[in-house]
Amino acid sequence: MNKLIQMGIDLYNNKITDYSQADANEAFRKALLDVCGTDKIDYKVFRRHSAELFELVEETLDELIPQILDNQFDRFVESKNVNWGDQKEFILPNVRKLFDIAIISEGNGNLRRQRIDEGGRMTIPTKMRGVKIYAPFMSFLAGRIDWAKMVNMIADSYTANLKKEIFECFDAGFSELGSTYGLTGTFDYEKLVELASHIDAEYGMGVTVFGTKSALTKVTSASGKQLSDRAKDELLKGGYLGSLDGMDFVELKQYHAPNTDEFAIDNKTLIVVPTGQEKIVKLIWEGESLISETQAGVNADGSKEYLLEKSYGMAVVPTMKYGMYKFS
Repeated sequence: MNKLIQMGIDLYNNKITDYSQADANEAFRKALLDVCGTDKIDYKVFRRHSAELFELVEETLDELIPQILDNQFDRFVESKNVNWGDQKEFILPNVRKLFDIAIISEGNGNLRRQRIDEGGRMTIPTKMRGVKIYAPFMSFLAGRIDWAKMVNMIADSYTANLKKEIFECFDAGFSELGSTYGLTGTFDYEKLVELASHIDAEYGMGVTVFGTKSALTKVTSASGKQLSDRAKDELLKGGYLGSLDGMDFVELKQYHAPNTDEFAIDNKTLIVVPTGQEKIVKLIWEGESLISETQAGVNADGSKEYLLEKSYGMAVVPTMKYGMYKFS
């Protein structure tokens, strides 16, 4: 991996050890200038080297966004990369079921056959997602555009949108879950335990419950458990317990919907998935990130405009069971 790209990723993850954060940002800016062969960027320099700078941003986003996603959703999201125009076919897991075992007399093989169902195959269509950003031209010339910060904001924006779409994938199937796997009403901890028990009975590998910190805090407080000193420390530090009654709890990091003070993820919804099984969400990245610039002079105010595009698609595996609890 290009050292400059790795430096940009380390900056995002606060993994710079040789510099302070401010010094690391300055070092990154100087490294970008080195790409242009200058110690000060101006319009002509940028125009001459814009393709190289855009490629660095594109490659950094292609490394950074999947890393952020994996860190938060690795337990239930499987992601694959394909070239432009290609498709990835997923082999779906078999629908799990137990066979009826009969009592028979010795030598009697006259039993009802029970079919072994195939899981099938699935391809996921992709769609282009884009965002257009701009900066005042004078700020650009004055060097007040922080490229590292800009890349981080773009990566965070795409990651936030991915969170929303993953949540929407589960929510779209809620009406088909039925009363066993799709719960509503006033929160009842015992009902959550029963839902988790159904998932565990189906797959036998335990369950993981995903929700925002607010939702998971509700679970812990409603459990009524007598807590050990260690559990109390965990509760004070994180606001919720990481495991209860055989269920693992994982926080979905909350965020504000763009340009609002509204939470983007429902604080009163829990998603319950089997642990250790085939990952229930499939995500396809198609091609690489694309950045294009509005030609100088197009905008009347002289601002610099950039269009950033990334193509992907996702779906919940239809042969796997999951649960949702929407509580009031």
